Amino acid sequence: LVLFAMDDLKPGASAKGRTIAEMGNQNTPADMIWLKTDNKDFLVMANDRRPAAKVSHEEIQRFEGSLTSKVATTAGVNFTALPYEKVMQLDKLDDNRAVVIQKKANGDLDLWTSDGKNI
Repeated sequence: LVLFAMDDLKPGASAKGRTIAEMGNQNTPADMIWLKTDNKDFLVMANDRRPAAKVSHEEIQRFEGSLTSKVATTAGVNFTALPYEKVMQLDKLDDNRAVVIQKKANGDLDLWTSDGKNI
């Protein structure tokens, strides 16, 4: 997970970000959305090789460091691994709920909506 200063994002310009979380090696985010749970903002990230992850906005704001060295497993901002693996696509339905496309163990795809509490 990398933070970029919005002021640095300009057409044709290079921007340097600050790595604040390693959520597992050889892992590629598929989607990231912001949701609310109990009036708190959370970043929810779907990954190609790991369970979906949930990070509180407060944790992101508090983290002052930067990851600059290779880590063995995970490091940086605290996050919660959600019980949803193989999430292929994630989109915001409203402030509290997401629409999820998830690949099942048998290869079938499920389309479902979160209940606003568990994601």
